Amino acid sequence: MPHTDCCTLWEGISCSSPPGRVVNVSRPGLFSDPDSPVDTSMSGSLSPFLGNLSFLQVLDLSNLKYLSGYIPPELGKLSKLNYMFLETNNLTGPIPVAFQGLNQLKSLYLSNNGLSGTVPSGLFNNFTSLSLLGLSGNRFSGPIPPSLGKMVSLTNLDLHENNFSGRIPETIGELKNIAYIDLSENQIGGTIPESIGRLSKLEVLYLNGNRLTGKIPSSVDGLVSLQFIRLSENRLTGAIPPSIGNLPVIRSLVFENNRLSGKIPSTIGHLTTLNAIYFSNNRFTGKIPASLGNLKNLQSLDLSRNQLYSPIPSQLQKLQTLQDLDLSFNPLALGSIPDWFKKLRLFRLLLSGTGLKGEMPNWLSSTSISTLDLSSNSLTGKLPSWMGNMTNLSFQLIKQRLPVFDP
Repeated sequence: MPHTDCCTLWEGISCSSPPGRVVNVSRPGLFSDPDSPVDTSMSGSLSPFLGNLSFLQVLDLSNLKYLSGYIPPELGKLSKLNYMFLETNNLTGPIPVAFQGLNQLKSLYLSNNGLSGTVPSGLFNNFTSLSLLGLSGNRFSGPIPPSLGKMVSLTNLDLHENNFSGRIPETIGELKNIAYIDLSENQIGGTIPESIGRLSKLEVLYLNGNRLTGKIPSSVDGLVSLQFIRLSENRLTGAIPPSIGNLPVIRSLVFENNRLSGKIPSTIGHLTTLNAIYFSNNRFTGKIPASLGNLKNLQSLDLSRNQLYSPIPSQLQKLQTLQDLDLSFNPLALGSIPDWFKKLRLFRLLLSGTGLKGEMPNWLSSTSISTLDLSSNSLTGKLPSWMGNMTNLSFQLIKQRLPVFDP
């Protein structure tokens, strides 16, 4: 049988020179738009003989939808491997315990497969060089190992959309270089550890869609690089700590669908970089803080389905970037929409169940509002004729038995 030089004749193979050792096996499928074909020409399973490529540094067999079967434990022998990309395939089974030997790894992506089982408890002990870890979109279960804290070089941790349970390890506070954490859409319970406040380089924190309980830790003010935080769809209780007002570059606070209570802290008014606040469906009480009028970059404010009461602070009229305002289903007893609302440049105004009475104000006809919801109130009179001239008004819910239009 004639000799074949894999270094020069095989697609996706790169070798060192000399002595011609295989250092790179890259044959990923192609990303494409809906009108372009996807290259999924490789199929079958991963060969255990890949483990014999002792000089291999890069293994990229991602986006091959017909690549299936278990990950062979022999890959754990690749002691020089820096990058492993096996995401978006049909791989099944557990992560091999032998992966603990991959102590030179910098990136490990196994996302979007059918992998299952628990993550080996000591898997992360030797991953001190690992920067990027992606295990999202699988069926992993059990706790996140405390050895997580050993990955001191980690900058990106993505474990979302699995079945992880247990608690967030206290050792997460050891990830001193971490910038991105996504643990969303799992079954993680317990409290958010205070140690998370030590992550001074963290920019993104997604913990939404879990079973977290207890309070938002007061140590949150240590997250001085944080831009995005999602804690929605959990079982968090208690008040938002005033220390949340010490996040200098925060852009969105997403805390909806919890059991948070108490007053909305006025210190949120210090967060002038904020674009969005989503606090709906909690148990907040008291007045809307006047300090929110200082949020000069705010575009979306959703405080719906709480127990907030009047008056709505007139300082909110300073929010000239605000596009979306939802105060629905609060006992505001408004009576009428405050006249200063006409100074806002809203596209979406939702005031369902806020105690509105009387007729709709005429100034609504000269606004940029395209979505208006005034349902579940006590409006009277006729629908104003100017409503028919509002060409931008694409959606409205009045749900009143009002005569159609003024003559």
